[in-house]
Amino acid sequence: GLPLENASVQIVNSDFTFDAITDVAGQFTIPNVFQGTYDIVSGKWGYITKCESQTINATASVQLELAIGYYDD
Repeated sequence: GLPLENASVQIVNSDFTFDAITDVAGQFTIPNVFQGTYDIVSGKWGYITKCESQTINATASVQLELAIGYYDD
């Protein structure tokens, strides 16, 4: 998909929470992430929020794609 600017990204587990916003290239960097399994939540108005679980470390690359639409729970 196309890069998505200003999407929010949160990487969280029972010990840590890291927040980021994507740049114009749709990329984000979170320094000093401790290795572990995290829930990664991303979203932006006009797109369906996505949540997935991944094991990541300080050099991990995470790619997320959001579908266009709205979700009301």
